[in-house]
Amino acid sequence: MSQSIVMTEQEIIHTQLQHIIEMLDYREMFEHINNKNKFIKDTVSQLHKQYNNSLVFNFTFKMNDGKTKRVNIKFVKNSISNLKKTPGLEEFLNKSNDLNILINEPAPRAIELMKHYKNLEIFQNNYFNQNKAKADYVPYHKLLTPKERDAFYAEYKNELANLPIIQLSDPMAKYVGGRLRDVIKIVRASSTSGRSIIYRRVA
Repeated sequence: MSQSIVMTEQEIIHTQLQHIIEMLDYREMFEHINNKNKFIKDTVSQLHKQYNNSLVFNFTFKMNDGKTKRVNIKFVKNSISNLKKTPGLEEFLNKSNDLNILINEPAPRAIELMKHYKNLEIFQNNYFNQNKAKADYVPYHKLLTPKERDAFYAEYKNELANLPIIQLSDPMAKYVGGRLRDVIKIVRASSTSGRSIIYRRVA
């Protein structure tokens, strides 16, 4: 009889941190970094060493323009209902120049209160148990840059009403960092043309 594998909290957190870094790599945030694979491996190792009861992790890296980018990751076990009563949350949210990733399933009112934090992304507790982009039959998704999005809207302004949508809550829309009105390019394998490309508006 096979036995189920029970992971410790630390092992679960380590797996999720690995998948968060893989998500940021999928977004091409590290493409300009020399020896990118070593950077990713070292960053994951660094995050693992930060494990403690606060469940707050961070790392920095140089952006393509030479500026330093900081990524903060916070795990909160219980559903957030009151921002002020969640230890360390307001300090975390107010890191306005950073990318802040919150792992939690907040109450609806808490979600409303956190909407104005532009650099905040919220994911459910089990979202990073697996790498969403590596799931079976998931095609390649790419978020258009603001410049590409504006050019797309200008070119297809008369066809926008017919443009397919992808929900803001869609797992892959979240994976690529989609926001309302963003456009996501989806590339699928095709038996006839080799590949097919469609665009979806985040709604």
